[in-house]
Amino acid sequence: MNRWGFIPPWAPLLVMVAVVFTGVVLGEISAVFLFLFVITCIVCTALVELRGLFLTVVMIPVYWFFGIGLIGYFADPESFSGANRRTATITAIYPAVENYLWLLAAFFVSLLIALVRQRLDAAARERARRIARQRRRRAAAADEDNRRVNSRVRDIERTADRQRERDRDRERQRSQAREAAPSGTQADTPRTTPRTVVRPRQTRPAEPEVRTRSAEELRAASERRRAREEQRTNPRHRVIDDRPLDLG
Repeated sequence: MNRWGFIPPWAPLLVMVAVVFTGVVLGEISAVFLFLFVITCIVCTALVELRGLFLTVVMIPVYWFFGIGLIGYFADPESFSGANRRTATITAIYPAVENYLWLLAAFFVSLLIALVRQRLDAAARERARRIARQRRRRAAAADEDNRRVNSRVRDIERTADRQRERDRDRERQRSQAREAAPSGTQADTPRTTPRTVVRPRQTRPAEPEVRTRSAEELRAASERRRAREEQRTNPRHRVIDDRPLDLG
């Protein structure tokens, strides 16, 4: 913003014309006109583009004398029509010399603002150049790193290619040596197949079959056992039962 400003280089001229027109409307060189002139000079110097800064500061005395002379002319235009035209011109310009302190204040404050803006612009340009140099250095360092990495990769690829060539040469030499060797050097050893020994299968003795009796069979066996016990204890009521006891 310091370089581009807020108003173009031709804007201070229009602003000074408006200030002079205000003085013409007032009809005299009053404190209002002087204060407005000083403020206008300072504001225009602070807001104009950097390329129009020199012209704005240099034209302040021109605006001062021309504006005050034009205000004096319009304040008493009849005095310029007579023979004392020179005296009327001096009388019209005299307030500019009488109030020269206002001009000096406006000029030096504007000059100080212009110098500060020039220094700020120079510092900004130096900062931009420094940043550009740093970027160029980083780009150069990155390019150097890339070249170093590429050269290292190429070296590794060359080494790998050489190693593959050596392996191929060794394999070729081995194949040639195997082809050149006589067939009788290697004794053919008969292959013997191992005999399979069949062992007899051991058989386990048959286990007796266990039969599970039902509830009715158990009840019938218990009744027969009870009947036998009663016959042994009471021989009168012994009943000859030739049926064998079913213990199965």
